[in-house]
Amino acid sequence: RQRGWYVAALETEGAVWMDTYTDFYGKLCLTCARKFKGPDGEVRGVLSTDITVQDMLDEIVATKLGNSGYAFVLDEKLEYLAHPDYYKVGFDRNIAGHIEDTDNILTHIKDTESGVIHAKLDGTDSYIAFSTLEETDWKLCICIDVEEIIAPSLATKAEIDGITADAQQMVSSTLSEVMIRFIIFFAMAGIIVIILSFTV
Repeated sequence: RQRGWYVAALETEGAVWMDTYTDFYGKLCLTCARKFKGPDGEVRGVLSTDITVQDMLDEIVATKLGNSGYAFVLDEKLEYLAHPDYYKVGFDRNIAGHIEDTDNILTHIKDTESGVIHAKLDGTDSYIAFSTLEETDWKLCICIDVEEIIAPSLATKAEIDGITADAQQMVSSTLSEVMIRFIIFFAMAGIIVIILSFTV
């Protein structure tokens, strides 16, 4: 009952999504928790489930745009959750170590729901399109070199918007399916609690 997900669920109405972590097998996981109540309306406990998101993130990272474009995902602290070089030795998981003029750019990304910024990422003049995933506050980003995006710029921007929308829809759909399962588990737990209450 001292675990972060337990305490957070008690303080939240509805489901709460916790920070990602790496499990025993090295898989990136996300915890979703929700409190449940007995027939008297009193909180009886917390139901929690761990979701493996690594496969989903790997699929996003596999997205290729043009010759130089790639996708990456940032958590709410603006640290990489997924990147093509994520598993390389010495990779800095904090985006601040990869981008110039970090204060202004990172503040803009963190405080804005979606947009396109011009930045020097890993020494390359790039455009970064980003969008916030509502369920987790993660930032889904698509990066492409400025030189490639200029010609033809309008067509390339349309591709970025399309890929970002498709990827966000895939993530939202996956999390929605998980939420439905979670609601079913919660309903079953509630029924069991009610049956046990009447039995007692």
